[in-house]
Amino acid sequence: MKDISLLGKNYKKDNIIRHGDLVKIIKPEIFVRCGYPLTLEKSEKIIREKYYDKVSEFTSGFKTKITLRNMEDYCEDKLTKKIIKALAEEYIFMEGFGGNERKIYTEPAFEMLGMSIKGEVRRVVSIKFHKTGTYVPSCSGYSIDEYYDYELAYLDNMKSHKILGLAEVPIICGLYYGEDFKIEACNVKKIHEYDGVSI
Repeated sequence: MKDISLLGKNYKKDNIIRHGDLVKIIKPEIFVRCGYPLTLEKSEKIIREKYYDKVSEFTSGFKTKITLRNMEDYCEDKLTKKIIKALAEEYIFMEGFGGNERKIYTEPAFEMLGMSIKGEVRRVVSIKFHKTGTYVPSCSGYSIDEYYDYELAYLDNMKSHKILGLAEVPIICGLYYGEDFKIEACNVKKIHEYDGVSI
């Protein structure tokens, strides 16, 4: 452990979190996604509930009948999945993504992982940035001087969020078993090698 007094009185801790750093979890809110309210998964669920029978009837000639444990079941073919997905994508546009607010979605760690991770120290193995804000669509038209004007779509009140992928601390020869979960940087604290943290 370094003696911080040897670094000089003008020394300030570097709190920028980088790949490979150690961080302590302060607020255990797991990052789920960044985006608009209506997701493709939710849209597909809606489409399946409303139109699956019709799509299934249309693609019935492409289905393979199987028997499993004396119960008849059907393998959903690729065509059915593609049609459901295509309809779901169109539904998202029709519904305006469920709203114009692009935001960060999180879930409590205990609900997702089944355990408390507050206070745990983890290694940063990936970093990604996401932007949030209110979506303002593009617009166009002619001015008083009859000049055509066009404005690109943008995010109003845009904010950038740093998302960290965390893994267990022990990393042998630069290898690790994989990313455990993601969390926003504001929910953790960087651990410095001179902080005397026992790992």
